[in-house]
Amino acid sequence: MITWDRVDELVTHARVTGSGYSRVNCPACWERHGSPDHKASLSANRETGWWKCHRCDWRGRLAGFHDDPADRLALVPDDPPVIEVEEPSDYWPLGPESRWVLRRATAYLDTRGIPESTWTAARLGYARTGRHQGRIILPMEDADDWRTLGFAARTIRGDVPKYLTALGLDRSWSLYNGDQLTSGSLDPILGVEGPISALRHWPRAVAYLGKPTTGQLARLARASRVSGRPIVQVLDGDAWRAGLASAQTLRAAGVACWALALPAGQDPDTHDPVELWDAALYAAQEGTDVDLG
Repeated sequence: MITWDRVDELVTHARVTGSGYSRVNCPACWERHGSPDHKASLSANRETGWWKCHRCDWRGRLAGFHDDPADRLALVPDDPPVIEVEEPSDYWPLGPESRWVLRRATAYLDTRGIPESTWTAARLGYARTGRHQGRIILPMEDADDWRTLGFAARTIRGDVPKYLTALGLDRSWSLYNGDQLTSGSLDPILGVEGPISALRHWPRAVAYLGKPTTGQLARLARASRVSGRPIVQVLDGDAWRAGLASAQTLRAAGVACWALALPAGQDPDTHDPVELWDAALYAAQEGTDVDLG
C-alpha cells in the first residue's frame, strides 16, 4: 500500500534548488506506472509542501503543511446558535414494508448499494409532495425530534441541485450522522462529503454536505479529544487536496487525523466498503496518510 511517508523521507534528504524545489525518484511509479522511476520525476515545492510525480501523476503534500491555522478551530463556539429549522414537505418512512409502495425511492437506494437495514437505522424517508417532492429525506441525526435538527433531501430524478438542506440549517456546524461522534465506539470516524457516501459506509461515517468547514472540523476535534477516536478524511477523488489539508489542520490541533486519497473520478460511495475500511484502519493504526490511486 502506497503511503506519503516515503516521500517525506526522500524529500527531507534531497537537495533544495534555488527555486525552492526538490526532485526525487518517485517511490510509487513501480505500482502506478509499471516500472521504477530513475529520473527524479517527483518534484516537491519546499515552500508550499505540495508535490507531484510528472511520470505517474501521484500527488500529495509534505507533513507539517496545512492551509487553515489550527488556532482557528479554538475560536469556534462550543454550541451552535439556536435557530428555527424547516421541516420536510412530506415524509414517508423507507423500510422493507415500503419497498413496493415507494418503488422508485427504494430502487434508487438499491442502485446506490445501500441495504434495507441502513434505511431503517438512518430513518430515511421519501417526499411525494411539496418542495421536497421526488427526494430522499435524510435526517441529520438519529433523534426523536430530528425534524427540529434538520435534514438533507437528495433527488432521485436528476433535479438540480442534487441536495436541498432544511432552511435554517447551520451547514457550517452540522454533520450528517453527527450523533455518531458520541456513539461510544472507538473505531475511526470517516469524514466524507455527501450523505449518500456516509450511508454507503454506515454507521462509521459523517458527512460534511460538501467540503469540510472550520466549524465542522472544530466539532470533530472536540469529539475526538473526548472519545479518543481517530478521524480519517475520505473526500471525493477530485478533492484529495482538501482532504489532506483538513487532516493536516486537525493534526496541527493535536487530533489523530489522517487522509485517504481516492483515485480521480471515484467517490467514497463508489469505492468498495471493505477495501476502504481496511485502508482507513491502516491509516489510523500506522499514523499515515494513504493514497489509494
